[in-house]
Amino acid sequence: METKSIWNWIFFCAAGLLACGAKSQTLAPVDTSAYKTDRQIRAVVTPISSSVCRGAAETSEYKVQLLASLTFENRSQRPVLLYKDFSPWATERIAASPEDMAAGKYVAGFTGDRMLLVRKPRRASIDDFAVINPGGTYTTKIRATLFASADLGIPLVHSGKYWTQLGIDARPDEFYFDTRAKEEFQRRWRSRGRLVGFVLAEPFPIEIRLDPNALACKVEP
Repeated sequence: METKSIWNWIFFCAAGLLACGAKSQTLAPVDTSAYKTDRQIRAVVTPISSSVCRGAAETSEYKVQLLASLTFENRSQRPVLLYKDFSPWATERIAASPEDMAAGKYVAGFTGDRMLLVRKPRRASIDDFAVINPGGTYTTKIRATLFASADLGIPLVHSGKYWTQLGIDARPDEFYFDTRAKEEFQRRWRSRGRLVGFVLAEPFPIEIRLDPNALACKVEP
């Protein structure tokens, strides 16, 4: 692989956050138990549209941007507080079938983490949270990114149908970097509902078509 292609591969698969998985590699979220404990919150992703852009010239890498609707359903017996500016793809797993997804066999995926902040995180307010009553729902639009390649020799997704699962981190930055702030917030607003932390969304299908004439991806500043 030429040097230029190698650096583009690093850009697409690392970017400071990503860990792309080889075919049938088992990847787990940062904290599997955290994502699976809150089973009383159901999260359903419904794809709306997708767009594809290409990596730098002379490479086979693509970026698939997905616009989707995400609905949270509270199946517990008490209200919950959901941070509205949550991270919809703190983790991402992509499998060739629902069976492979259930078995932990993924063709690609990544686990994200928070970057160090230059400034002190903004103080969380109750207005930043949606209150979901028992049996109620909260729906919002999200964007997610899938990394693909037209080169079958590269361990990324290629053209075809896949199943994707998103791990959602619903903690404000303040709670991530300061556990005391989280505890104080919980005590103050316990009467309004319990905090939602991590939610593992249900897998959803997506058809990926890589267009060789797609526009080049914009380079992030």
